[in-house]
Amino acid sequence: MAKVNVSVSVADKGEQKKQGWMIAILGVSVVGLLGVGAIATVFYNKTSTAPVADAIASPEASPSPAAVESAPAAPPSPPAATPTPTPVASTSPNYQLALDTGMAAATFAQTAASTEDWQGVSSLWSQAIERLNTIPQGDKNYAVAQQKLTEYQRNLNYAQQQATAIQNGDNFTALGISRNQLLYNLEGYGIEFSLEEASPINGQPRIIGKASNGAVIELIGDREVTKATLVAPSARTNEGLVSGMYLAAFLTEVIPNLDSVDWLVAKAEETFRQRKEPQFSTIYGDRQVTAAVVLETGALSLTVERVK
Repeated sequence: MAKVNVSVSVADKGEQKKQGWMIAILGVSVVGLLGVGAIATVFYNKTSTAPVADAIASPEASPSPAAVESAPAAPPSPPAATPTPTPVASTSPNYQLALDTGMAAATFAQTAASTEDWQGVSSLWSQAIERLNTIPQGDKNYAVAQQKLTEYQRNLNYAQQQATAIQNGDNFTALGISRNQLLYNLEGYGIEFSLEEASPINGQPRIIGKASNGAVIELIGDREVTKATLVAPSARTNEGLVSGMYLAAFLTEVIPNLDSVDWLVAKAEETFRQRKEPQFSTIYGDRQVTAAVVLETGALSLTVERVK
């Protein structure tokens, strides 16, 4: 992909009016959102194991020597019975194939951008689900396979929703900020991305940028950004606070007059803690915000679009 240069005129520089203290306050709030996302990864990936109890036998009192001498000789013991071997649970090859397919779907979902991309991701999730459904009840991986079925079905639903959302893209309009201006404003907070051109979406130019802390930004549109996405590392990493600041700065630039993210944290609490879905959409003013937890890494993705 081709490198992208960002240039902003002197007149544009005067447009950056956000105050550092506001970003700091919002950043701390967004760290809470990251924390909820990290908890969600634990909830959705949690597997249960049966407790193991160790039997402890009380030692019997040793008989006195007299009792031993006077006791009649014990009759010979019957031959010991040959123990019945414990059946070994089978392992279906489809279990590992399902996990591999699910990992491929999760990987492709990170760069999916078109209806065709998301349809491909949906196909992979469907294949993984079909393979998990073949795991017999006697298989040692059966219990985990059932949990994976629930997780993969949620991911399939999300991929299908994304494919439909792109098809219905006419419901959204420009965010009211150019690509260069948005990137320049983020640089004002010390946030810089290494940018590369990516394949267009519905004829609109698209760039993807990576920051030093692992954050990734995707911007669709040029003179007018129509869709902006930021993926920030998990709060479980040492970059948790930095990720919160990145997300706070990003939200203040794509959502006008934003002074709080309590509404977003509350929605995350409701959705993630109740294990409803690993993603949700909510409306703030004329902006639709879609948040999603990347279950494999714990990263949090925020996508902002403007509703017509």
